Amino acid sequence: MGSDFISPPSLLWQPGMRVLKTKLRIDKEAMNAKSTLKIYVSQRSPQLISLTETRDLLPWRVEEDEQESEGLVAALDLEFDRGLFSAALRKLTCEYKLGELSRVYVNIEEDIGESMARHIWDGGLVTAGFLADSCRTKDKGFYIREYLPIDRESPNVLEIGCGVGMLGITIASVLRRAIEQQGFEPALPTVLLTDLPDAEARATSNISRFSLRTGSPQVQYENLDWDEGKKSQFGPLVKSRFWDLIVLSDCTYNIDAFPSLVGTLSALHGLNVTNADPEEKERNGVMTKVLLSTKPRHESEAAIFALLEADGWTCRLKKSIPLPRINSEGEVVEIYSVEKRTGSGPAAQSSSKKRKSTAAVVGDDMSQPSKKSSSKASA
Repeated sequence: MGSDFISPPSLLWQPGMRVLKTKLRIDKEAMNAKSTLKIYVSQRSPQLISLTETRDLLPWRVEEDEQESEGLVAALDLEFDRGLFSAALRKLTCEYKLGELSRVYVNIEEDIGESMARHIWDGGLVTAGFLADSCRTKDKGFYIREYLPIDRESPNVLEIGCGVGMLGITIASVLRRAIEQQGFEPALPTVLLTDLPDAEARATSNISRFSLRTGSPQVQYENLDWDEGKKSQFGPLVKSRFWDLIVLSDCTYNIDAFPSLVGTLSALHGLNVTNADPEEKERNGVMTKVLLSTKPRHESEAAIFALLEADGWTCRLKKSIPLPRINSEGEVVEIYSVEKRTGSGPAAQSSSKKRKSTAAVVGDDMSQPSKKSSSKASA
């Protein structure tokens, strides 16, 4: 739409509202061609609170930069093709190298209507930004190896409940850097996104946008229903590899799905036991590593950790990240390390002696950001 700026009437978001509707008048000439409508969010004051860089989600980075956080609401690009809506796009920038002008640009489509699977949710967004930022340093509590541990040149990463793919695609964007940070030369890493069929169209579209880059890891999609996964009924892509890391975010809001989720994770561990290198299995047993992130919404969500522990998993809270906010109660995104080991190797025997209670265990390197930085205004 060129550089035209459309200012709608002032809108008031009230507590409890899920949708705030507005109408905009758009020039007919713009609508008759390919055009993009950019939506930014601001307060009543002139301060713009639209999010463009993921570092603004991290209170310690905001404090380091000595600036006010710009917020949690990412600008939205609505793409039209001759008057027909084609995509709603969030464009974000991640910095992943310290002291260099290195940026990762993550463009993610989402739906603007009512949908659970086709939105960008806070847990995945904040975790994605945090992981990208953790590729910049080896400081304790912020080093990428503490969250994405990699032990070979071609790791395989599986995301379950991927939604639009925000977390998995960001991991793919920084995976080569994460491999280098841990002392390996990147070779052929793979990222596989999985979810219910309802998420497939947006997830595959976002993979297509990502795959236009040269030298990027292979990113694929496959449907996975946890009700089938708990029975070890996986598609050919899931069954084809040993998964060095399994990731999931914003998947603990529905407690009715917990048994199927835990069952699927345990079935994936069983698959790893089958696909593991025989010599490594004999020497050390088989360890399945899971990165789980969530924005806690109600106390009942904590039941997931009791179910995991009962099924032989150990869980540690690694990081609790306060969300930027404006005049609202504090919210956090929590990142957990979840592990399960099978085998009779020396490492497996040592691990079994160290097993601890899940919800009560807090990671040694869970450096809490300062109160000063976490209280800064945002969305």
